[in-house]
Amino acid sequence: MSGKITRVSLDTVFESDETDWARLDAMTEDDIERAIEGDPEWAAFNDVSDLQKRAGFSLFRGPDDQWRWLLSDQSGLVIGQSTVAYRYKGDAIAAVRDLFENISKAA
Repeated sequence: MSGKITRVSLDTVFESDETDWARLDAMTEDDIERAIEGDPEWAAFNDVSDLQKRAGFSLFRGPDDQWRWLLSDQSGLVIGQSTVAYRYKGDAIAAVRDLFENISKAA
């Protein structure tokens, strides 16, 4: 084995941490969503317009501050809704994508 192993204590690891934990802990869910809007890796998860065009999916935040999805037909009649509440918008979007994937496999 030619690799060099370097051991450090946890105290040393935390000394080199540049994360502003107080600022991060103080951030709300909306603050976090605004902070990641410009991240190109997040863009694919944040864009549901294609899904909405194809099947009338919409996302909403309920009175409990949890995200849910609705599926409506062309007349606006709700024909499906999530039975699970999601803490994060990205999780609700991922659930919609999983639903589409399962539907396409069943077809």
